[in-house]
Amino acid sequence: MNVEVRARAMTPPTYEVELGIKAEAVRESEVMFIVDLTYAAVVSLANVDKKSIQPILMIEAPRLIYPFARRVIADATRDGGFAPLNLNPIDFQQLFQENQARAAATSGAPGSTKLA
Repeated sequence: MNVEVRARAMTPPTYEVELGIKAEAVRESEVMFIVDLTYAAVVSLANVDKKSIQPILMIEAPRLIYPFARRVIADATRDGGFAPLNLNPIDFQQLFQENQARAAATSGAPGSTKLA
């Protein structure tokens, strides 16, 4: 399974947050199904300081929409005749911190991750 969170500014203070989830089921080297879902939300932020915007968009927004994306995937795989693909919870804070550390290591500047 692969999870990706993207955020982009629309007209500030409005942002679009996309949660991309890709999963593949394989049995005896045969691909049974591939799931590729992009689930998005429009987020409007008011009275938020600039340094809090990125953590809100990359941690809190995906945390709120993940249960809905998880349900879509479970329903789609079940409706396709397979056992429902029940995804485990994701720690978006840890994911964000790992991405921040990776970005800092490649650029040499801590906290340099940009919103796409």
